[in-house]
Amino acid sequence: MRATSVLGVTVTVTSIQLRPGSGIVALCRHGRHRQAIGIPDLLLPESAPAGWAWVEAYRH
Repeated sequence: MRATSVLGVTVTVTSIQLRPGSGIVALCRHGRHRQAIGIPDLLLPESAPAGWAWVEAYRH
């Protein structure tokens, strides 16, 4: 699990999924709240996780 920020709130990315109609999304958690966020909408963490080059390619 990795932490990132969504709208100024620190969230934990618990998994990545491919959803029809939504594309690739990160399942994010903040406390008891959970939400799917599109990969292009996530900020790059300070230390990029393994495989992040694929995320950058997806953004283009």
